[in-house]
Amino acid sequence: MRTLSLSILVALAACASAPVPSDAPLEGTTWEVVEVRGITPPSSAAPDPYVVIQSGDGQVAGSTGCNSFNGPYRATGNELVMGPLSSTRRACSTELGDFETIMLDALGKTRFYVVRLNELFLYEGREAHVRLRRVR
Repeated sequence: MRTLSLSILVALAACASAPVPSDAPLEGTTWEVVEVRGITPPSSAAPDPYVVIQSGDGQVAGSTGCNSFNGPYRATGNELVMGPLSSTRRACSTELGDFETIMLDALGKTRFYVVRLNELFLYEGREAHVRLRRVR
Protein backbone atom coordinates (compact mmCIF):
# COMPACT_ATOMS: atom_id res chain seq x y z
CA MET A 1 0.00 0.00 0.00
CA ARG A 2 2.83 2.38 0.88
CA THR A 3 4.50 1.70 -2.52
CA LEU A 4 1.22 2.37 -4.34
CA SER A 5 0.75 5.70 -2.52
CA LEU A 6 4.31 6.74 -3.33
CA SER A 7 3.79 5.80 -6.99
CA ILE A 8 0.65 7.90 -7.16
CA LEU A 9 2.42 10.89 -5.59
CA VAL A 10 5.31 10.61 -8.07
CA ALA A 11 2.87 10.44 -10.98
CA LEU A 12 0.95 13.48 -9.72
CA ALA A 13 4.15 15.46 -9.25
CA ALA A 14 5.23 14.66 -12.81
CA CYS A 15 1.88 15.86 -14.14
CA ALA A 16 2.05 19.09 -12.15
CA SER A 17 5.57 19.97 -13.28
CA ALA A 18 4.74 20.67 -16.93
CA PRO A 19 1.63 21.49 -18.97
CA VAL A 20 0.04 18.70 -20.98
CA PRO A 21 1.27 18.69 -24.61
CA SER A 22 -1.14 19.66 -27.34
CA ASP A 23 -1.66 18.08 -30.76
CA ALA A 24 -2.47 21.48 -32.30
CA PRO A 25 0.26 22.87 -34.58
CA LEU A 26 2.62 25.41 -33.09
CA GLU A 27 4.65 26.17 -36.21
CA GLY A 28 3.50 28.10 -39.25
CA THR A 29 1.07 30.17 -37.23
CA THR A 30 0.69 33.84 -36.36
CA TRP A 31 -0.34 34.58 -32.77
CA GLU A 32 -1.68 37.94 -31.56
CA VAL A 33 -0.60 38.83 -28.01
CA VAL A 34 -3.60 38.96 -25.65
CA GLU A 35 -1.69 39.49 -22.41
CA VAL A 36 1.77 39.18 -20.91
CA ARG A 37 2.05 38.60 -17.17
CA GLY A 38 -1.50 39.91 -16.76
CA ILE A 39 -0.86 43.08 -18.79
CA THR A 40 -2.72 43.71 -22.04
CA PRO A 41 -0.90 45.43 -24.92
CA PRO A 42 -1.21 49.22 -24.91
CA SER A 43 -3.91 50.57 -27.23
CA SER A 44 -1.24 52.72 -28.91
CA ALA A 45 0.63 49.61 -30.17
CA ALA A 46 0.98 49.64 -33.94
CA PRO A 47 0.94 47.02 -35.24
CA ASP A 48 -0.75 44.93 -32.58
CA PRO A 49 1.91 42.79 -30.87
CA TYR A 50 2.23 39.36 -32.45
CA VAL A 51 4.48 36.30 -32.63
CA VAL A 52 5.09 34.12 -35.69
CA ILE A 53 6.60 30.70 -35.06
CA GLN A 54 7.94 29.95 -38.49
CA SER A 55 7.64 26.46 -39.91
CA GLY A 56 10.74 24.45 -40.69
CA ASP A 57 13.52 26.97 -40.07
CA GLY A 58 13.61 27.20 -36.28
CA GLN A 59 12.96 30.95 -36.27
CA VAL A 60 10.50 33.04 -34.33
CA ALA A 61 9.67 36.63 -35.29
CA GLY A 62 7.13 39.26 -34.43
CA SER A 63 6.38 42.72 -33.15
CA THR A 64 6.12 44.15 -29.66
CA GLY A 65 3.82 46.90 -30.91
CA CYS A 66 6.78 49.22 -31.43
CA ASN A 67 9.81 47.18 -32.52
CA SER A 68 10.25 43.99 -34.54
CA PHE A 69 12.10 41.02 -33.07
CA ASN A 70 13.42 37.66 -34.22
CA GLY A 71 15.59 34.79 -33.10
CA PRO A 72 15.87 31.04 -32.91
CA TYR A 73 13.51 28.70 -31.11
CA ARG A 74 13.48 25.02 -30.26
CA ALA A 75 10.28 23.03 -29.70
CA THR A 76 10.29 19.42 -28.51
CA GLY A 77 7.02 17.91 -27.31
CA ASN A 78 5.47 20.69 -25.25
CA GLU A 79 8.83 22.28 -24.43
CA LEU A 80 9.51 25.61 -26.10
CA VAL A 81 12.67 27.68 -25.76
CA MET A 82 13.12 30.98 -27.61
CA GLY A 83 16.21 33.09 -27.95
CA PRO A 84 18.37 34.83 -27.81
CA LEU A 85 15.97 37.35 -29.35
CA SER A 86 17.16 40.48 -31.13
CA SER A 87 15.03 43.52 -31.86
CA THR A 88 15.08 46.77 -33.72
CA ARG A 89 15.74 49.87 -31.59
CA ARG A 90 13.04 52.28 -32.67
CA ALA A 91 12.12 54.88 -30.03
CA CYS A 92 8.88 53.94 -28.27
CA SER A 93 6.58 55.77 -25.88
CA THR A 94 7.21 54.91 -22.24
CA GLU A 95 4.06 52.77 -22.18
CA LEU A 96 5.09 50.78 -25.28
CA GLY A 97 8.70 50.53 -24.13
CA ASP A 98 7.66 49.11 -20.76
CA PHE A 99 5.37 46.57 -22.43
CA GLU A 100 8.10 45.62 -24.91
CA THR A 101 10.59 44.96 -22.08
CA ILE A 102 8.08 42.73 -20.27
CA MET A 103 7.08 40.89 -23.45
CA LEU A 104 10.62 40.13 -24.64
CA ASP A 105 11.64 39.03 -21.15
CA ALA A 106 8.63 36.70 -20.91
CA LEU A 107 9.27 35.17 -24.35
CA GLY A 108 12.91 34.58 -23.45
CA LYS A 109 11.93 32.81 -20.22
CA THR A 110 9.31 30.54 -21.80
CA ARG A 111 9.92 26.82 -21.25
CA PHE A 112 6.59 25.11 -22.09
CA TYR A 113 3.52 25.75 -24.21
CA VAL A 114 -0.07 24.55 -24.53
CA VAL A 115 -2.49 25.23 -27.38
CA ARG A 116 -6.16 25.23 -26.39
CA LEU A 117 -8.66 25.89 -29.15
CA ASN A 118 -7.35 29.09 -30.79
CA GLU A 119 -5.13 30.20 -27.92
CA LEU A 120 -1.47 29.61 -27.17
CA PHE A 121 -0.33 29.69 -23.54
CA LEU A 122 3.36 30.09 -22.76
CA TYR A 123 4.72 28.95 -19.42
CA GLU A 124 7.84 29.76 -17.46
CA GLY A 125 6.76 27.58 -14.53
CA ARG A 126 3.34 26.31 -13.50
CA GLU A 127 1.48 29.50 -14.43
CA ALA A 128 0.94 30.74 -17.98
CA HIS A 129 2.72 34.06 -18.31
CA VAL A 130 1.84 34.83 -21.95
CA ARG A 131 -1.52 34.29 -23.67
CA LEU A 132 -1.84 34.63 -27.44
CA ARG A 133 -4.70 34.17 -29.92
CA ARG A 134 -4.31 32.48 -33.30
CA VAL A 135 -4.68 34.94 -36.17
CA ARG A 136 -3.80 32.63 -39.09
